[in-house]
Amino acid sequence: ILVGKFVPGARKYRVPGVLAVLMKAAEIGTAAKVREFAAAADLLLRPPVQNFGLTDIRSFDAIVDAGYQYARQELGDWIKGEEAEFPRDVKPA
Repeated sequence: ILVGKFVPGARKYRVPGVLAVLMKAAEIGTAAKVREFAAAADLLLRPPVQNFGLTDIRSFDAIVDAGYQYARQELGDWIKGEEAEFPRDVKPA
């Protein structure tokens, strides 16, 4: 990498910036915690926001709407499943 930076005609390599490396490290560091919490959850929602960047603040409203619409559908389905599993007069513990 250094040779490509200082020697004319040498092959240049693209390397991620410091911010990108720090963000990826934080993402990897939280992955184990997310799996731990997910295993203990009754319901885990993963809205379809993979098309948005982590720092894509311009798409804030679209991200919120995507999460809201996804949660409405999933919660509705989950509640219907709960009702099918438990009679109306019996609440899950």
